[in-house]
Amino acid sequence: RSHPQTDFKYQEYSDNVTAANSGSATAPAPPVKLAIFGLGRAGCIHLANIIANPRVKVLYIVEADTNKWEPVKMKWSLDTTTFVHPDNAEVVYNDKEVDA
Repeated sequence: RSHPQTDFKYQEYSDNVTAANSGSATAPAPPVKLAIFGLGRAGCIHLANIIANPRVKVLYIVEADTNKWEPVKMKWSLDTTTFVHPDNAEVVYNDKEVDA
């Protein structure tokens, strides 16, 4: 299948799949470090999908219900993740390591 030269999105996809422009097909991309806000229904769905991606590292989880912290930490083996109450969310905002 051929795509027109103007299809830059397909070219970007193709480059990502073949690791073009990375200098080496074996060089891993650095992990994306992020924070999750809330462990409600949607937050837990997001967490499950994020954990499944090896390129993502969860640095923080911001959750008001402290009773959820330990069960979530144990279930997902989040030993290096910091749990934060929303009243202290500035810790997340001020951390230069957080990408998203």
